[in-house]
Amino acid sequence: MEKINTLKNLPELLQDITEFVELCKTYDVEFELIESETEKLTNNFFFDTLDEQGCRRWEDMLNISRRETDTLDDRRFRIKSIYLGDTPYTERTLLEKLEMLVGTGNVTVDIDVENSKVTVRLSLSRKNKIAEVEKMIDRMVPLNMVIDSDLLYNTHERLGLYTHAYLSKFTHQGLKENVLGG
Repeated sequence: MEKINTLKNLPELLQDITEFVELCKTYDVEFELIESETEKLTNNFFFDTLDEQGCRRWEDMLNISRRETDTLDDRRFRIKSIYLGDTPYTERTLLEKLEMLVGTGNVTVDIDVENSKVTVRLSLSRKNKIAEVEKMIDRMVPLNMVIDSDLLYNTHERLGLYTHAYLSKFTHQGLKENVLGG
């Protein structure tokens, strides 16, 4: 944000008069406040940039109760999940909305129409979001469908990318449930 200087907009003749200099300083402060508030309003148009006040407003509109332990990102995530969880849906829109929530490539969706089953797997790197994802799925999927949602645990194929020396640092449960890297 560039520093506002209204004095430079006055004719040179007026720029040396003390009253006009002081008046312009006052205008500069007010314009900076207006610019700051405009930026806050613009940021509150989008879920990913909501501030405290914007989150509170959306939470009130959507009847979401705030938790003391929630970070601003947690609150944004919850608002986004409820807002995006409208029906009707198709497999593609369900996947798109879930990816908007947790990021592309972090979720898989499989719909078995014959058996009336929806299977959703969430990446281990997003396991702290599973409760909100499950709430969204519950709101979107018709009641006659069985929902199977779980984490996308590490498989033998995925573990095969690592050396035995690296894998020996983990327990069996750790190999299954932790995000591996390195």
